[in-house]
Amino acid sequence: MRTGRKPKPIAVHRMQGTFSATRHRHRKAEPKGGGELAQVRPPEWMTASQKRVWRQLIKDSPKGVLRNADRTMFRNFVVAAERFERAARMQNQMDATQTAQLLVKGTAGAAMISPYIRIMNRETIIMTNSAPSSALRQPPGRASVNRKSRATRRTVGESLAGCGWSAAKAHDRRR
Repeated sequence: MRTGRKPKPIAVHRMQGTFSATRHRHRKAEPKGGGELAQVRPPEWMTASQKRVWRQLIKDSPKGVLRNADRTMFRNFVVAAERFERAARMQNQMDATQTAQLLVKGTAGAAMISPYIRIMNRETIIMTNSAPSSALRQPPGRASVNRKSRATRRTVGESLAGCGWSAAKAHDRRR
């Protein structure tokens, strides 16, 4: 099992200018996931404000990283982000008129946390869990998908032999 930091997707390396053909050549078969999500329109069922959030997130995301395979998770993220915004606006309106901010009076008259705060907390969890990992959070989800298993990896000697090196040449160089 691999330990340590997961590798960045090649698309992120290219975007950041850190792509190296020699260092990343073993990851050529990294899955792409179909076409770009930037060319997909927001679903018809979305409200106008959700479509606005969709377009803004597409505009702000790195080019070429969001793919069609991310569509469902991206849709969930957009809906949650719009709900969060709406709840935050409503909470701000409520706070402007009250002295005890973030609190409301419960049925028994006791102070309790505002339902808008609960909505914001729930939508934050949904956004965190549904963010398309490759673009909005950037832990590399796709970079390690198509890696060879430990049993099929080549040894260092086999890798060097493919580059014109042999164990004998390497031994001679150490002298």
